[in-house]
Amino acid sequence: MKKNLMLMLVLSIWGMLCSCSDSDKDPSEVPLTVSPSKVEFSAQGGSRELAVVTTAEAWTASSDAEWCKLEQAGDKLKLTVESHNEVELRAAKVTVKAEYAVDQIVEVRQSAAAEATLELSADVLEFKAKTAETKTITIETNQADVKIDTKDMESWCHVTLAEDKTSLSVTLDLNSEAARETTFKVIAGTESNNAEAEVTVKQADGSIQIELSSTEIELNSLGYRMLVTANLDVKQLQLTSNADWCKVEATDNGIVISAPTNFDQDERNAVVTVSDGKETSVEVKVVQTGEKLETGSIFNYNGQEVGVVIQNENGQIDVWALEEKEGLVWSTENKAISDLFYMESAQNMIKKVKQEENWQAKYPVFAYCAEMDEKTGMEGWCLPETDMNSKSPYHKIIANIKQLDAVLEQFGQGGYLNSSFNRKYYAKYWTCSEDQNSSANAYICQYGESKNCRVWGKGESNSKNGNFPTVLTRCVWSYKY
Repeated sequence: MKKNLMLMLVLSIWGMLCSCSDSDKDPSEVPLTVSPSKVEFSAQGGSRELAVVTTAEAWTASSDAEWCKLEQAGDKLKLTVESHNEVELRAAKVTVKAEYAVDQIVEVRQSAAAEATLELSADVLEFKAKTAETKTITIETNQADVKIDTKDMESWCHVTLAEDKTSLSVTLDLNSEAARETTFKVIAGTESNNAEAEVTVKQADGSIQIELSSTEIELNSLGYRMLVTANLDVKQLQLTSNADWCKVEATDNGIVISAPTNFDQDERNAVVTVSDGKETSVEVKVVQTGEKLETGSIFNYNGQEVGVVIQNENGQIDVWALEEKEGLVWSTENKAISDLFYMESAQNMIKKVKQEENWQAKYPVFAYCAEMDEKTGMEGWCLPETDMNSKSPYHKIIANIKQLDAVLEQFGQGGYLNSSFNRKYYAKYWTCSEDQNSSANAYICQYGESKNCRVWGKGESNSKNGNFPTVLTRCVWSYKY
């Protein structure tokens, strides 16, 4: 019994001695090193392995920052640092511990991110109202994160950011209303470091706006049509007249307004309304005069004096132009246009001429009459026929030359019956009639005391013998009503 007690006492004392020895052990006696002790990362982050050397059976590591992640693997400590977009440097401490060893501190530093930049190829986009379009803006930035802020953008505007975030495209709904505008923002970067740019989107007025070439027109007593052009397809518009006598029609060229004859009657008025069928409309005021249009009357069209009436009977009016041109040859071509020669009508002749390639250069006198169409707005100016046709304009001029001569004197153009040696008395005028005996000739006629017609070389405009100075060109306009 005494032996057992003695043994227990000895064991107890030994345990106490051992215990006191471990607790008093110096921590520096266990080696612990971490290499390297300082680590730096760029703003993009990354990973780095550290070497941990110790005789301790185990070691631990901890980080005081969430953005610095740790992973232990054998005698290695892997640091992984997340990317960041802060404009200031940031730091963390990693502590490595082992039993009976001095704690090792690793300093981790991460560089500041570059300040966000953003450049757009355009900050204002302009769109048409009724044309489907897509417009693209290129994006240049040093930031990976790009987004579109559309909270203030109207719903008719649609923005799509490309997958690579280097561009965006904009499309709009078609506009049938007044001009409109909206904005959106492009933001590059994060909340703490970003750049933004505003884009303004404009769309043209899509509401119907009717613009006419004229809103006041005057028709003479003949009622010959007047053309009014518009900025829209007139066939899509509604055209109405408040007077039965005032006719309005939509054509490929524009709005044609016309009236029946109003000879020797009072002036009359009408209003033509051009409308989109909704809220927009424009009124055209129409006045038709009631003067007599008889032989010797001055013919007015679209507010200008264009000719003198040769004759007005049997539903047809003929007008002799108030202007003429010198020095034009009939043709540069030594060939016949018609197989009927002088029997061909003036209108048929000009139709045949226009079938020729480059006819304006080949047939100058006919080209001049076509210019009269453009100048006056009256279609159908042509050369008169010869007096061989008793119903031709030339025959009507000769029959009324005294009266016409007196009227033209008012414009400084008379003198056909003047016996003195002057240009008018001796002048000859081209007709549309060709010589039946020679394709190189056409007929010219004189309007003075010597009422005759003769053949003349198509390529000649001046007299060969000097008896009269030149062959002239004066056109005639005929219209059936």
